[in-house]
Amino acid sequence: MKPGIVIIDLASQNGGNCEYTIKDQINEVNGVKIVGYTDFPSRMANVSSNLYANNISKLLSSMCTKENKFLINMEDEVVRGSVVTYNGKMLWPNPNPPQLDAKKASVKKEKKDDKPTGPICLFKPTLHKSASIAAGLGSIVGMGYLCPTPAF
Repeated sequence: MKPGIVIIDLASQNGGNCEYTIKDQINEVNGVKIVGYTDFPSRMANVSSNLYANNISKLLSSMCTKENKFLINMEDEVVRGSVVTYNGKMLWPNPNPPQLDAKKASVKKEKKDDKPTGPICLFKPTLHKSASIAAGLGSIVGMGYLCPTPAF
């Protein structure tokens, strides 16, 4: 493997899937790091909390001006989707963005036109395929029967 690659061995508690895994340690072999920690579930809560906090802080900073005052831009899809009430009005549920509504309407119209009414019958396509395969195999058998043995 190339140097700089990191392998996280989730089976390190039972000996690991990699021969260089050392339980509860990080081992480096030829520039490849093999992480053998056995307590990943307890470590993930901290990471997920940090990622969620980062998302919330970015959302709030997108709603702030340079003077550190809130400016709620209802044209921003992310901000509009997170606002439930505004100026005493209930804004929930969030309406779909206009471009998505247009795409869904055109897709729905196309689907309505293309849908056959009633159940789908697979007999004819299956019969056509099986007849084609049988004809092909029959022609091969016929060629074998009609051709001289050394030439075939």
